[in-house]
Amino acid sequence: MTDRTPCRGKVIFVGAGPGAPDLITVRGQRVIALADLIVYAGSLVPRAVLEGAKPEARLVDSAPLTLEETHRIMAEAAHAGLMVARVHTGDPSLYGTVPEQARLLDAEGIPWEVVPGVSAAFAAAAAAKVAFTLPEGPQSLILTRLPGRTPVPAAEDLTLLARSRAAMAVYLSAPKAEELAQQLSRAGLPPQTPVVVAARVGHPEEEIRKTTLQDLPTDARGLTRQTVFLVLPGHETPHPASRLYDPGFAHGFRKRTTRKPPEPVAIYSFCSQGIAIAQRLGAQLAATLFAPTRLAGPGMEKMTRLAETMAQSWRAFAGHIFVGATGIAVRAIAPHLRTKTQDPAVVVCDPSGRFVVSLVSGHLGGANALASAAARILGATEVITTASESTGTPALDLLARESGLAIGNPEALARTQGAWLEGQRLALWDPEGWLKLPENARSLLTPADAPEAAAIWVGPETTAASALRLHPPCLAIGVGCRRGVPASHILKAITATLGAHGLSPKAVALVCSIDAKAQEPGLHEAARSLGVPFRCFPPDVLSAQPAPHPSARVYQHMGVSSVCEAAALASHPQARLRIPKTIHGPVTVAAAQLPCGWWDSDLETQAFCPPLPETP
Repeated sequence: MTDRTPCRGKVIFVGAGPGAPDLITVRGQRVIALADLIVYAGSLVPRAVLEGAKPEARLVDSAPLTLEETHRIMAEAAHAGLMVARVHTGDPSLYGTVPEQARLLDAEGIPWEVVPGVSAAFAAAAAAKVAFTLPEGPQSLILTRLPGRTPVPAAEDLTLLARSRAAMAVYLSAPKAEELAQQLSRAGLPPQTPVVVAARVGHPEEEIRKTTLQDLPTDARGLTRQTVFLVLPGHETPHPASRLYDPGFAHGFRKRTTRKPPEPVAIYSFCSQGIAIAQRLGAQLAATLFAPTRLAGPGMEKMTRLAETMAQSWRAFAGHIFVGATGIAVRAIAPHLRTKTQDPAVVVCDPSGRFVVSLVSGHLGGANALASAAARILGATEVITTASESTGTPALDLLARESGLAIGNPEALARTQGAWLEGQRLALWDPEGWLKLPENARSLLTPADAPEAAAIWVGPETTAASALRLHPPCLAIGVGCRRGVPASHILKAITATLGAHGLSPKAVALVCSIDAKAQEPGLHEAARSLGVPFRCFPPDVLSAQPAPHPSARVYQHMGVSSVCEAAALASHPQARLRIPKTIHGPVTVAAAQLPCGWWDSDLETQAFCPPLPETP
């Protein structure tokens, strides 16, 4: 058009989901219900998805049309002041044609927007009841395709991508199952790698076939279109449950309630006598049992070589029990040991069930608790060699975890804990009483006269160089930002602000802002990166806070004179400002300190921002 008269209509691209009418979003249904013209890909989008359209709406199937023909129909309607719904299958951002359609709309000054949809990969995972990511397993998902009439960049060759061992969803490759299997095998994926073959997901004729890499070419036979392959490396072995909701996992909003054995547990036995012991333990611990092929009975996993089994199961289980010689266990786990903060629990039981030894990760990994549980089941003698148990003195790392404190400098733990277990009286700087001490530990500590004299420092500060620093979750971070600021910029502003004031990011308890920022992706992602909740407050709550640095410009845009300082102070009635408003380009940051045990009285009444919906 040469005339730049503002267009009175609008085009809205709608992701219709994989096919089922009830898998389109509520927003997408609303657009279809209001649209005057609906242009849909009839080869992929079922008419049932459009049943909510108003009777007078015009429906056009774009399957036989070219791009230019489709555009002209939409443009004429938009210039006439009509609302146009352009309905695509799945999500419009994935293997769609939105960019080229949008360029034509922009050239004519026609406004447009996008409503996301459920992609087939996620609908397939739901139908197959599988997860792409697992605790201590794959943490990434790759969406890709094999080359066809549309090429794939050489850097995105599927063999190269598969070497990452990330989960994969392979689209637009239905007749190429054999080629897919060959490329995955060349990438080194084991033959038993699970693969889900999902055809026509969300349609009445939906087919979900679970297979393995070695059987994929056979099990995918007969599928020619609308099929997605879910490749799940590492899912062939059990994985530990997430520790976030475990009673033994403490954080700023929940204290550790009990010392329980780690889960899940693997038990390895090597002789007939040991099999009976393993079965007794397995029945009580709900464990997975491994045994040599010649000894493995019903419900037991077969081992050909222990080294191969350990390579697969080491990270898959939170606890390992070896029923056999200690030397066998040591040699099996040696290649996999890292640090006591990362290693799972390892316990050894003799084949007659008389002794149970806590071997690795007694405290943080839970081997001591696992050994105690196994000893109770067998009526055996538990052998615990960690100094805290032998002296009756609780370990500092466990006391810190049970108090909800993060260790700021782990390199100081061994030195401080050594002195602690030797009975030396240590100077403690903990003016607010964050570290919860049992009676048998209080005599080993004396209050420090000054912070710099402390051997153990409890607080958000990072300045006590020689002391063991334990950081409580006590900082509420108030953030103001422009729309669309990425999380990386927000995190950089937070860490720089804290660092400039000698405070640790490990002491952050929550991130706060104004209600207008409740759906700001960068703030949600920044809070997730810090491992804390994100909370927003309405303007009237922020206006009531005594923020020391009000801004007329902020009031003009947000309706309140302060966002970051006011949000930090609003986090708790007793919050006190530690860091005033600090400007980092489009981000402002402030920090308030919360009182000890602030969640005990306040958490139940707090409303945290719900997570943003995941976008395919």
